[in-house]
Amino acid sequence: APLDIVWQTLTDYEHLAEFIPGMRSSRVVERRGAVVVVEQSGEARFLFLSHAIEVTVASTARPPHTLEIALLKGNLKRLEGAYHIEPQGAARILLTWSGIIEALSMPPLIGEMLMRANVEDQFRGMVREIDRREALRREREREVSR
Repeated sequence: APLDIVWQTLTDYEHLAEFIPGMRSSRVVERRGAVVVVEQSGEARFLFLSHAIEVTVASTARPPHTLEIALLKGNLKRLEGAYHIEPQGAARILLTWSGIIEALSMPPLIGEMLMRANVEDQFRGMVREIDRREALRREREREVSR
């Protein structure tokens, strides 16, 4: 998908719950220049374990291709990370997320497994939505060119 589709999907805060597994709601509460404050709720699941997540995060656009996420408040001990978009040439994009997420009330090993599984599911959901939006864009282009 082109860079603009990837960026639009990452920053579609009001609709994240529609395509991110485990997310029940995502709502913009404030915009300050490059910073968007977003309240989110959901649940992390792994096997028989689950952990409710209620957070308010600051999402900061860092040109040209980085979106940083930082915990402002909520029931996680720590949440900080960033999406990085790297154009790879020939209309290819490498999208990565790196960061640290720590649950408050879980033993370290169990909390790590739970959060890792949750991040993987959410990242796959984001990629599926990017692919879906790109397929729609291509279909519209084909219809226009007919």
